[in-house]
Amino acid sequence: MPMGIPMGDVETFPEIIGPIIQRAMRHKWELVEERGDGAKFAWDGVCRAQAIVSASRELDGRLWVHLSVSSIRVSAFSGSPKVVLPDWYRLTSARDDFLGPEAKCVLVFAPKSEHVNIEEVHHPWHCPEGDGLPDFTRGSGSL
Repeated sequence: MPMGIPMGDVETFPEIIGPIIQRAMRHKWELVEERGDGAKFAWDGVCRAQAIVSASRELDGRLWVHLSVSSIRVSAFSGSPKVVLPDWYRLTSARDDFLGPEAKCVLVFAPKSEHVNIEEVHHPWHCPEGDGLPDFTRGSGSL
């Protein structure tokens, strides 16, 4: 079982995140920022995209990898970029690029009372320690 490294009040998992970062970079994702608990990436291919990956031990006691994926579309009228939900192809491509094509991920559809929408982003979760559905709100009541 991977053991986290305490970093302030955030536990980090470099043995999990490090290989994910390397895998994503091999698939042409550009590392924008590396943090103790994960990293932020940009992809400038046919469909521009951005992703954030992190790992944390959730309340079920298991390690979970969280991938946030969004697409960026440029308006034909204004030329301004806009963050939009990625289509299924972009979402599964990001999963493949970061976690591998056989990684089982879960998309959580939170009840309306717990849903927080800051940007148009999909949130796949992957448990490298096996299947399960913990309380991803970590007791806070919102995703």
